Amino acid sequence: MCYVCLYYCFQPEVVGDLINLTELWIDGNDIRRVPANVEQLYRLNHFDCTMNAIHALPMEIRGWRDIGIMNLSSNEMYELPDTLCYLRTIVTLKIDDNQLNALPNDIGQMSSLEELIITKNFLEYLPSSIGLLRKLHCLNADNNYLRALPAEIGSCTSLSLLSLRSNNLTRVPPELGHLSSLRVLNLVNNCIKFLPVSMLNLSNLKALWLSDNQSQPLVPLQQEFNCEEDMMVLSCFMLPQKPRQDLERKCLLFPFLIYNFV
Repeated sequence: MCYVCLYYCFQPEVVGDLINLTELWIDGNDIRRVPANVEQLYRLNHFDCTMNAIHALPMEIRGWRDIGIMNLSSNEMYELPDTLCYLRTIVTLKIDDNQLNALPNDIGQMSSLEELIITKNFLEYLPSSIGLLRKLHCLNADNNYLRALPAEIGSCTSLSLLSLRSNNLTRVPPELGHLSSLRVLNLVNNCIKFLPVSMLNLSNLKALWLSDNQSQPLVPLQQEFNCEEDMMVLSCFMLPQKPRQDLERKCLLFPFLIYNFV
């Protein structure tokens, strides 16, 4: 097994000549680009470039036919190449703490993906193809600008942890109730007014995190008919009802609220 650690004083082009590499770690340097000749690293299965200053990945990563783990955390990436979606062997993809405005529309083609970490970006939506990720068991999208979730997320039937803390969500789709494997759902610090009644179907749910600014225990959720949405919902006066600025100001005063299902 071969390992390489590159520092800013080295020429990155030499990496493409190391065709027998199986792991490439270049984390914690001042690297600003990944050379196009990395396409020749056919045997690579682990790539880690965290804590650099990389703005984009080359389209040529499509040659990484054995890649299983990609860690792109803490860089300056504004977009991801469409060829990323051709890497159907990836199991873990970490893209947190970047500058992403969107994910590739065809991300659902990454059929082996089990863990997707996209926290601390500028994402306003998730592509509908995410519903094709049937092996996905962990999705963490904390600290983004998500306004809604695609209904297709209900097809991610292996999902056991879904964390959407600190976004701009005002509702979650009824299809969330199809996630029969879901054990942890974090909706802290959003602007959700009610929950879909279909969430009563989440029989494996162990922890539901709804807010981080209450000082009292969560009262039982009530079923009622919402005229504006023309549907039955689960409501509770403790759910966030105030503008985001009020919530952020109060979150400094009160600890997390975690509602555990036994």
